[in-house]
Amino acid sequence: MDNIVINDNNDNEKINNKTFVKLKNLKYKDERIDILKKIYNIIGINDNNKTFYSHELDSDIEKQKEIELLDNDIKKYFKTSTWLCYNKNRSVDRKYISIIKYILKDMLVDYTSMSCKMKIKNMTINTTQYIINSTDYM
Repeated sequence: MDNIVINDNNDNEKINNKTFVKLKNLKYKDERIDILKKIYNIIGINDNNKTFYSHELDSDIEKQKEIELLDNDIKKYFKTSTWLCYNKNRSVDRKYISIIKYILKDMLVDYTSMSCKMKIKNMTINTTQYIINSTDYM
């Protein structure tokens, strides 16, 4: 009789809270897709254009702010505990780029990035080109 285990409701809540984080991608599937579409819209990704450059975001403060305004929703619908851009002990220079990359990775979007040089107004700049290879969620 000493081996009888009584289920306590508090234990069930603890288990549910632990599995809840793992199930964010299932529970909030539509919301996560909506955030990805918002990111695509901000950076100009569509069926005809699947490329964006880091220098374009670096020079566009409005786009940076639009991405960072999604912070609360991103934290609610994505598991962001390991994302460096949300770590209070570390600073990230370009948080908006980091957010985009983490969302693409988390949503299993196939993309390629490569460093390149571009000539703009007789100036050569170093930038990173990102190419979205998958057409999911567009």
